Amino acid sequence: MASPLAALKSNPTAPLTEVSPPDHAVFGHEPIVAVALRREAAHRVASLPPDLARGLLVVTTVGGKDGGTPLPDGPLWWQADPERGFREARGRLGGYLPAVSVPRRLLRALRHPIRTARRRSLYQHRDVLRKDTLAEALRTTIAAAGAGGPVTVWPLEPRDADLVRPLAGQTVRLVNWTPDALVATWEAAGKPRLEAPHLAAAPATYDPAAYWSGLHRRHDLSAVGQSGLPPGINAWLYRSLARTLRGFLRRNGVTSPASAFDVGLGTGYWVRFWRSQGALVVDGCDLVPEAVEAVRREAEAEGAKGTYFTADIGLEGSLPKATYPAVSCMNVLLHLTDDAAFDRALAGIAALVAPGGVLILAEPMLLDARWERPYDPGLHSRARPATRYRATLEATGLVLEDLRAGTVLANNPIEAGSRRAYARYARWWRWVASESKASPRSARWLGPLVMVLDRAALATGAAPSTKLALFRRPVAEEPRP
Repeated sequence: MASPLAALKSNPTAPLTEVSPPDHAVFGHEPIVAVALRREAAHRVASLPPDLARGLLVVTTVGGKDGGTPLPDGPLWWQADPERGFREARGRLGGYLPAVSVPRRLLRALRHPIRTARRRSLYQHRDVLRKDTLAEALRTTIAAAGAGGPVTVWPLEPRDADLVRPLAGQTVRLVNWTPDALVATWEAAGKPRLEAPHLAAAPATYDPAAYWSGLHRRHDLSAVGQSGLPPGINAWLYRSLARTLRGFLRRNGVTSPASAFDVGLGTGYWVRFWRSQGALVVDGCDLVPEAVEAVRREAEAEGAKGTYFTADIGLEGSLPKATYPAVSCMNVLLHLTDDAAFDRALAGIAALVAPGGVLILAEPMLLDARWERPYDPGLHSRARPATRYRATLEATGLVLEDLRAGTVLANNPIEAGSRRAYARYARWWRWVASESKASPRSARWLGPLVMVLDRAALATGAAPSTKLALFRRPVAEEPRP
């Protein structure tokens, strides 16, 4: 059977069905998706009676950090990002380029004439791409809300109706209501208390196995680090984080563990790191069989001890029963975007830590939960609040002993103390990315510069990006006689 989204795409020109005024039968029988892309329209929906509003799924482009007041509670809000398609297309053409003088801009155009022409065309068609991105987000959300059954779509403004009009058909009913008419009909129906809408699993573009298998064909650090940046600068970014991690371990008294386990082997970078720290045996797992085999071959060639296997850590029982004095999980858990899989992975990883042992995490943990972004099933990474990690791990008996910045300037920012500070970090990272993409050989001077400046920035106590966390499992006390 075709998916709901496929069914919608296969009939894009179905005739429009408009129903006005609303009828009583709509309440409680089929999901209602309100399309309120602008803030004014979103607040018109939010001003509906609470028992009515809570039964609506509202698609909007408004977020809590767009300069206005946060959206109120009531409906289930689904935030669409109209600029996503543009940013992805721009990323394929070198990403954001900072403003420069006219001579430098001309020089850049002469060095990359084809890319410059494509970027110019992209900016000229930005509005068209924006509409296409919004239309695709609406298709996906409506399909998830309907789960193959009928769904009512209520655009609040004419411009919203133009985007959803092609979706109307046998299972998608487009209605032309006013908020007052909807409230009047709801009151006439006896003011029923509507159930909160439930979203079926939307067709997601992120397939972890396929995504990571494709990246690992590169056979370099760009496969597991910043996939949009060249291998040279990725090597320096890894080197910077490894230096910070060595100091972090010394500060917490973690030296020369007898054995270690690395979750998410990747290219084996952190396996080699633990060996350099004195670990005699380093085991590990990865989702991609080819990555596991490559690490195994390297260990055999060097005569190193270790057991490596394929595992999906988001599945219960995928990790071994053995325990280790040191367990590392370096920028892996952010790629488990599903909450249930994330919780299962944390529980499984925590079980690997022996009494007295430590779990080392490098993750984009948010110290301020207000910077958390809405869940997007199409993205391959997700920054979560640090409290989310802590609550799950401490429930398994681990204790958080240290949490601090892993990098300040050697990764993209996810939060900051203010919007102005965040803008500064973002400008810096865009410049690093654009320079490394424009000329991969720039890593020879750009890498050391990032490493030196990052070390100085760490001393300020700022933590806008990756965090390092150390959890320890207490040693069980001997029972008293």
